[in-house]
Amino acid sequence: MRNELNVSEDRSASALCVGKIGRERRLRFLSDPMTKMEYRERVKHHLLALISRGYNSFLFCRWGYFELTVVECLRELQDALPDDDARFFHPMAVLPNDDCEEDLPDPDDYFLFVIYRDAEGIDLTETETAVALLNNASVLLYDNTEGDRLVSRYVETASKTGIETLDMTAPVSDSAS
Repeated sequence: MRNELNVSEDRSASALCVGKIGRERRLRFLSDPMTKMEYRERVKHHLLALISRGYNSFLFCRWGYFELTVVECLRELQDALPDDDARFFHPMAVLPNDDCEEDLPDPDDYFLFVIYRDAEGIDLTETETAVALLNNASVLLYDNTEGDRLVSRYVETASKTGIETLDMTAPVSDSAS
């Protein structure tokens, strides 16, 4: 099938993470460290909730400040968990070759593995990629504060297919839908 892309071993333990932290929000985070800290704490809260439910694979479809923040938070959580509770998290990415922001570190240093769609000859449209990656996950963790078209497409597709969505910007107690 043209839109098959199998990257997770266990769909029920995999979350797809998609979001966007645009330039204005990055500047706000730089000028107001408390805002950045609160955001990171919210991210960690959502991740810890998923980890406590048995999630250990985290999939990504782009490489930007949102993804960097989530992966850094995963690392912090792994370091903070007691040895008897520690889990090995599997951050994985399926990226187009040209989707990396220039001032970010190399994504290969942050993920267990990275598949570059163009280099691997994976010929999927944006919508087909959304469906294929969502077929590898049982929850979508997202931040669409910026009103990003790609994030909107993933949220819409997840909603249509019955995949649980967690909005990073919602109050923590009301985040599941």
